[in-house]
Amino acid sequence: MTNEVLDFSQIESALQALEADINPSEIHGTLCGMLCATSDTQANSWFQSLIPATDTNDLLAIEARHTLATIYDETQRQLNDPTCDFQLLLPGEQTDLATRSISLGDWCQGFVMGLIMGGLKDFRKMPENSAEAAQDIVEISRIGSNYQTEGGEEDAAALEELIEYVRVGVLLINEELHPSRAAPAVTPETNNIH
Repeated sequence: MTNEVLDFSQIESALQALEADINPSEIHGTLCGMLCATSDTQANSWFQSLIPATDTNDLLAIEARHTLATIYDETQRQLNDPTCDFQLLLPGEQTDLATRSISLGDWCQGFVMGLIMGGLKDFRKMPENSAEAAQDIVEISRIGSNYQTEGGEEDAAALEELIEYVRVGVLLINEELHPSRAAPAVTPETNNIH
């Protein structure tokens, strides 16, 4: 599944324009980790921690920062969407399997880094299910350039399962650390005063 709102190549170009030494998957993972760790993460703190300072008159840098602001807004919306619309920012399915696998590892590394930057340094202090999901994401982050695939349908299906597992794990972590604050439903029985 791809993320149609956040365009991988557009974000890659923005990061190159800013001379950032981070790829789109990792920067998105970091943002997601920071937002899960602390719901009051601001775009500026995310930028400052990952993007080098740029000339305020550089039009390409201004446009690139605008693109990254879009990532911030859309990611925050997706993480809190009750329809679970959240997607990881990874290269499209047309990209070779090894590159997509490495990007998933980069995304997971960024997520773990974001959790830590957001103040969650000991995953054991998280709710049990979130701690387990975070630990699994740490393990998945170890997918590296030496990861070998045959590129067959089984490998592609296994990667899609891993991506879905991480996606659901992130939603679980976000929900357990920041429960929805929807108003309780009022039923006729609970609204009567006796």
